[in-house]
Amino acid sequence: MEIARGCPIGAMPYTIKEGDSLYTIAQEHNTTIDILLRINHGLEEDFIPAGVTICVPMDIEICPGELYEVQEGDRLYEIAERYNLRVIDIIRNNPFIDVYNLMIGTRLCIPIPTQDCQEGDRIYIYQEGDTITTILEKFDLSFQEFYRANEHLDLPRLTMGDRICIPDKKGFNVSRSGKEYIIGMGEDIYGLSSRFRVSVGELLIDNPKFSPSDFISGRVISLPVRAREVF
Repeated sequence: MEIARGCPIGAMPYTIKEGDSLYTIAQEHNTTIDILLRINHGLEEDFIPAGVTICVPMDIEICPGELYEVQEGDRLYEIAERYNLRVIDIIRNNPFIDVYNLMIGTRLCIPIPTQDCQEGDRIYIYQEGDTITTILEKFDLSFQEFYRANEHLDLPRLTMGDRICIPDKKGFNVSRSGKEYIIGMGEDIYGLSSRFRVSVGELLIDNPKFSPSDFISGRVISLPVRAREVF
């Protein structure tokens, strides 16, 4: 009987000893019988001869992060939020947990989040319904500020749970890609968006150093090439 020919990521080989059972092996390695059967195709619960090598979840003590013991009522997404992580980050470090049935007392390896933000920046977790435009509006940022703070991210493919950096500094200077326009009295970015039939996002991208609140009377901005005034 040959089981382990190369264990998957997060698992290591274990040679069955005389007197072992799947129950004692599961207890010893902080896992369940179901998980042992799942990662050892062909293993039989009632027949595990000594000398056979199987795969077991890797010893949690070598966790390259922080150990967390599951408490009553814990849900994976709540644990992820508590540590400012995505659920997938925890799953990758704990590939053999049952995400739908966390057992009280199970020890999880919580990864240490990589720090890509600059000192002074704040971290924001991308939420359902967020877009780059809504974030620029929410935090009053220019597109250039946002881009420079998040060059390490694939911005067009941001997904829920992604950690993004909110910078605390800003600068001016218009990047001209269309025609110049001097903002009139009482106008703001939303009125300009409606007047010239362009989105708020387009105005911010065409003026990458301006945040939404920078679109004030007397300021010279660049209108997108496709801007068409509505009379």
